[in-house]
Amino acid sequence: MKDSTDNLLEIPVLVRNYRNNAGNNPNTDFDPVDTWVLVRRFFMIDTLSGFVEGQSSPSPKYIRWASEVRLKIMMDPGVRDQIYRPLLIVTYFEVEASAMSPGAKFTVNFAVEYFSDYSGVLRWAGIGFALFNVLVILVVAARFHSFTKRNPRSTIGANVNKAWLSRFILYLFDYWSNFMFFLIFLISMIIFVSYKLGMQATMLLPEEGEASAKVNQPFYAVFGICVFFKTIAILMKIYD
Repeated sequence: MKDSTDNLLEIPVLVRNYRNNAGNNPNTDFDPVDTWVLVRRFFMIDTLSGFVEGQSSPSPKYIRWASEVRLKIMMDPGVRDQIYRPLLIVTYFEVEASAMSPGAKFTVNFAVEYFSDYSGVLRWAGIGFALFNVLVILVVAARFHSFTKRNPRSTIGANVNKAWLSRFILYLFDYWSNFMFFLIFLISMIIFVSYKLGMQATMLLPEEGEASAKVNQPFYAVFGICVFFKTIAILMKIYD
């Protein structure tokens, strides 16, 4: 990560929609990467860069301002109870000066957000997801085997395939939703306890917005499937 700051007391500035001479935007990634270009100064309102080449008008063609300013504090995963140097993230918005009416107002958002690396949590969650799926398969196989022994073909008759298939789906949906709900509850509880009851700061709750999508989306996906499967299982039990 390129940093042009020399004084350790200064806060590096990341211009989110910065564009280099090649026309690329190296600062669009949310996770810290080596392609980030950091600076030490920023402006709130800029008119000097709004002049275009060959312009004869004394007024700038574009007006730019910092529409969003975020102070991001990141936990250091290698050292307990330590943080990296805070990072100021600025996003600019521009508009043609001719479109600005006298006395026009514009909105600026200021926020402070906290970030900790969840790659380790996601890795353990993936391992737990795989193990729980294996456990579901074993339990469903045992329950289905027991059901077929208690309900052989000679007893059910011509509808045996339909009865066995519906019972297999019921067991699969019911046990999968139960085990996976327990898994996401367990992971959420561990994160909450680590955040609230830890003597040293080692983990922060996921920040809001797109930056934590890779943390939130798996949770919502598994939780949504759990609700769907459990609903189908309950309806099948009512039907039976």
